[in-house]
Amino acid sequence: MITASDLYYGMSPKEARVFAYQCAVKFGVKHPEQWDKAQRAGEDWLSGFLARNPQLSIRAPEATSLARATSFNKINVKAFFDKLSVVMERHTFEPNDNPSPI
Repeated sequence: MITASDLYYGMSPKEARVFAYQCAVKFGVKHPEQWDKAQRAGEDWLSGFLARNPQLSIRAPEATSLARATSFNKINVKAFFDKLSVVMERHTFEPNDNPSPI
């Protein structure tokens, strides 16, 4: 879950609980019988897990806005890469250059 979060792949609370159950079964970790009935970890387990791992953000995904979805088109993508080319030509970047934090 931490790796998925680091890669900006978010999980919903239900997905996180199912994933935890699947891991417990696969690795033979002792777990409550209720998990077997529901085929997922309990809500209390998720609360405790999130308290122990505050860097995680488990929440329901948000829909992409109409404006964002419609602005991702061939014309806008081309404009972005045209501007990127101008910047890359203007500045000499080396592969080992680290971007400065904003």
